[in-house]
Amino acid sequence: MKKGKFHEQLGCYVNEIRYDFTCKIGTMFLCDGYTDMTACITLFESIDKKVNRIYIQQLVKQHQCSNMCYVKSNRKWQAFDLKNKINHPL
Repeated sequence: MKKGKFHEQLGCYVNEIRYDFTCKIGTMFLCDGYTDMTACITLFESIDKKVNRIYIQQLVKQHQCSNMCYVKSNRKWQAFDLKNKINHPL
């Protein structure tokens, strides 16, 4: 599997970044490891200040596994662990 490109701001290797301007949802595909929540939010807010949800997906042996979701509610961001369904907002 490709390692992706190291992103200085995020501090991790990233394969792909997507943003849906209609739904205001960002998605980031990582090779392995995790990214800093604040840096990730800052990156997507630089794309669109009205972003309200960000999914972090880790690529493991050609499979996508949703690990984290950052959700903005009442101007505050919260992190949710989707893998273990802890504080799941959906």
